[in-house]
Amino acid sequence: MHNVNQVCDGKGSKPDIILHYSNTEGDVDNLDKMASTRIRIQRLRSMDRKTSSMECRTAT
Repeated sequence: MHNVNQVCDGKGSKPDIILHYSNTEGDVDNLDKMASTRIRIQRLRSMDRKTSSMECRTAT
């Protein structure tokens, strides 16, 4: 599973898995940001629907 080249090259550099994580970390952060924005939008729409339905009931 682990090659010497993948784990360490002997020059003090980081293992390949750490480099891969560092390179893709920004993509994960962006995905988390988009997901949290979507959840907020869904909650706001839900609150808006509840508010407008309550306004209809009180108006009649």
